[in-house]
Formats: sequence, structure tokens, C-alpha cells
Amino acid sequence: MSKRLGFRARIILELADGASFRDVKQHLRTSAPTICHWQRQFNTSGVSGLVSRHPGQRPSVLTAELRARIIQAATNDSKDGSKRGSLRMLAAAIGVSKDTVCRALKRAALEALPSASPSSPAPQTVDPEIKTNQGDQTKVCSP
Repeated sequence: MSKRLGFRARIILELADGASFRDVKQHLRTSAPTICHWQRQFNTSGVSGLVSRHPGQRPSVLTAELRARIIQAATNDSKDGSKRGSLRMLAAAIGVSKDTVCRALKRAALEALPSASPSSPAPQTVDPEIKTNQGDQTKVCSP
């Protein structure tokens, strides 16, 4: 029996023993909507209602090879002449989820940034939206 199925069964057993929602919530560290959901599932379908109908999918592993393919596809011109397609278009072309594409591109962008050494001061900017005037002095904010 899986941990999840055991957890769901414990909810039902505690309710059957006369425990209140508050007691079940505190004892199993869960929420009232979760308790209601599994109680409803059990009442309509019995024990088979505690089995998840959607097993989900395996988490994708972002290997160096896959990340390189995603970055390569993102930097190439698309077929319609635009510089870069959407995350969904890239994901469909490579055969991964849009979230995987997003993670790969974020990681690539972070790796491309120069690392700031602790001894060097942060760059100062004067942005009209973030500067504040205090008398004659302008307060400069770091990004």
C-alpha cells in the first residue's frame, strides 16, 4: 500500500472512530478540504475511491544534454521568421513540458550572469521610479 493510500485510509478510519474534523486535521496535519474530499470519495466509491484517478507523471530530469538542446532551439530562428517562439512552441518541438523549458532557460540566464565578488560594491543606479529626494540630495538605490 502506498503512503498516500495509507494516509487517505487513516482519514476515513479516524472519522469512522468518531473523531472530529478538527481532531483529524491536527492529528494527520492536513486541511479540512482534503478531509472532505477523501470522505466524499469514500462515501461514493468505497475503498476504490481512495485510489488516485490521476497517477501523474514522472518528474523530468533536466540533464546537461537536454538543457543544451533547449538552449539551442531557443537561440535558433523559428520557421516563421520570428527570433524566438513561445515556451509552449519550444516545449512541443523538443517534447518536454513548458516548465522544463522555462527552468532550462532560467538556469542558462543565471549561469550567463557574471558572479559578483563580495569585495566589489554593488552597481549603483539612479532610476526615476526608485530614487527619492531628501532635500537637495538624491538617494540612490542598489538594484
